[in-house]
Amino acid sequence: MSLQDKKVAQIKAEDLMKDAQENGHVKWLKRKAKQVQEEESNNMKAFFKLKKAYLAEFAPELLEKKKAKKSKSMFDRIAAMEEE
Repeated sequence: MSLQDKKVAQIKAEDLMKDAQENGHVKWLKRKAKQVQEEESNNMKAFFKLKKAYLAEFAPELLEKKKAKKSKSMFDRIAAMEEE
């Protein structure tokens, strides 16, 4: 199963490693993992940082957020208020 078949939240470390091996990105992944590990002491945060970096580099379409119909913000509604 490729990364494209999964939601971002479902992607595990094993998925990243498998994808890196299949697509020749092992060197990049090792370098980035070392960098993230040095920056972040919390393992969970480090994983999420590494996953985001990997997806941004090699599967940016997975990180694109679908635009939901935007409702008016509180500030838009206040600006539209009629003054008495």
